[in-house]
Amino acid sequence: MPFRVRTSDLDLELKQIFQNEFVFLVRSHHPILKTKSKLTVLSLTVVMNILGVFMSSKIYVGNLGYSVENNMLADKFAQFGTVESAKVIMDRDTNRSKGFGFVEMSSSSEAEAAIAELNGTEFGGRQINVTEAKPMAPRDNSSRRY
Repeated sequence: MPFRVRTSDLDLELKQIFQNEFVFLVRSHHPILKTKSKLTVLSLTVVMNILGVFMSSKIYVGNLGYSVENNMLADKFAQFGTVESAKVIMDRDTNRSKGFGFVEMSSSSEAEAAIAELNGTEFGGRQINVTEAKPMAPRDNSSRRY
């Protein structure tokens, strides 16, 4: 299943231009990829997404105040565009905030703007860290504590 990238109209246009150039360069230098199949283009798009050519629209927000809730987080990021989701991560035992959360914007350009403007600013009584979210590292379930 291919990765999906949510983008605005401008992002779609830029993505298409970049994708066409990328496909041209790869096909002109790699004999196996000189065919013009949809599968080749789809595969190249997946590779570009894996390599991080297109920034994710998911944002990590660290050092949140313990009183910050999902709706407060969404409101803070709404000034930069459409917030698809905002989630403060809660401790399952104490039901208290762990001090970080995630926000997903509708486009990567909105996410970039929010990161640039909000990183290092004060929110909820603390200086927040705002960065692009990284994929969760695989965990070994055999060392789970009870």
